[in-house]
Amino acid sequence: MSGEIDLKEMERRAYRAMQRDGVTEILVGLVLLVAGGTWRNGATGILAVFMILYMRKALEYIKERVTYPRIGYAKLPEEDSAETGKGILLFMVAVLVVMGIGIVIFYGGLTSHLIYQWLPTFFGLMMLGAFTYMRGKTGDPLYLAYIAYSVLTGVAFSLYDFSEWRVGFTLYLVLLGATFILVGAVRMALFMHRYPVRAHETSE
Repeated sequence: MSGEIDLKEMERRAYRAMQRDGVTEILVGLVLLVAGGTWRNGATGILAVFMILYMRKALEYIKERVTYPRIGYAKLPEEDSAETGKGILLFMVAVLVVMGIGIVIFYGGLTSHLIYQWLPTFFGLMMLGAFTYMRGKTGDPLYLAYIAYSVLTGVAFSLYDFSEWRVGFTLYLVLLGATFILVGAVRMALFMHRYPVRAHETSE
């Protein structure tokens, strides 16, 4: 039993080490910035296709040049993508149902205005699900701060009375994106300072 626990802890530490470079935060921030600037003109679908096709490749490309030369590479066990996708879908549906019922009860109905108004909160709760997953994988308490920031700013933007319905969600995505890019850049700078490229890597 202790051996199983130790193995899981070792896996968690390895995964946490791989996430210290800030690359994930920067890429997520860039996606959020682009989404904030494109979702109103219908180009978000193209962005979604790009994410599905190239996001993982871009992440691996950067890690091969920034992360692995500094701390090495460890092949971690891969999870069942179908099960992970099913969990994400179920969580999304649950949040939609709960929020929809809450809005109907509180406002007496569901309108397009209200849907746009509460999109930041919905997206913040989606980020909660994603960062809770990452917290479980890495054990890094930093993801708790990401959760608090994403959800609280989402609620704040939903409660603020913007003159134009869709502005709130746009500004929320831009703020979130800029924040994650900044945090990721700081984490990457600290990572590169703490883990210089190994001598044998530079000589090759």
